[in-house]
Amino acid sequence: MKWEIIKAIEHGMLNHYEMIARLEVPGGWLIKYIDVTGRNGHARQGIAYVPDDENTWDISKDPVQWERIANYRGPNFTEDTYRFAVPSGWIVVQGYYPAGKKHSHVSLVFVPDTEHCWQKEKPTVKEENNPMPREDAERISTGVRTDPSRMSENDVGAIVAISGTVRDVKEMRTKKGDSMAAVTLESPGGVCMFYFFPDDYRRCHDLLLHGNGALTIEGRVESIDEMVTLTAMKAQSSIENEGLIFF
Repeated sequence: MKWEIIKAIEHGMLNHYEMIARLEVPGGWLIKYIDVTGRNGHARQGIAYVPDDENTWDISKDPVQWERIANYRGPNFTEDTYRFAVPSGWIVVQGYYPAGKKHSHVSLVFVPDTEHCWQKEKPTVKEENNPMPREDAERISTGVRTDPSRMSENDVGAIVAISGTVRDVKEMRTKKGDSMAAVTLESPGGVCMFYFFPDDYRRCHDLLLHGNGALTIEGRVESIDEMVTLTAMKAQSSIENEGLIFF
């Protein structure tokens, strides 16, 4: 018996990914979902059973379509609910992400719906205000200026902007031999680490190494552990009226 990966979703770097796998069992399938985040590999996972008497589910014809159907962001926690079609129904994945160092979790359930008639409800206000796919939204300046000391695990995956002083630029090499850098930024709310991959590092090289050190860096939050770590997207001098933005 061997689990078969039927969908994998990568989220940048630092071991943040999601995976859906299936295992053939008598009369159907076991579906396993795993979400791993952070350098310490904190994992959230769940399992559910899908009935399929003849085990006829053909992934090549019916690939997994991951769809968010509900989202709630409260003052101390976030809840996300997703679904994907399976034989004779749906798998619903619900995630609960509390603030601080408390562990989050996910749960799975099978919803019978032979004809797949379940229509997605009208998007929430948050989704209506940002209907663009995540990849398209990231090309625009979407970063919300924030304080690292107030960030929690709920913010993993969010696009934020942090202002501070560059304390260290550690250059390293990718497997292909290209230069990238780990930039330590000290802000009033604490120290965080931005990883600049080759293309962005080339564009921001002079600003990072030869600027005045006071920057606002925009990026995607990858993990909230001992230090907030992010994948850098843009950098801008914090000096008023200097107006240098590197894309």
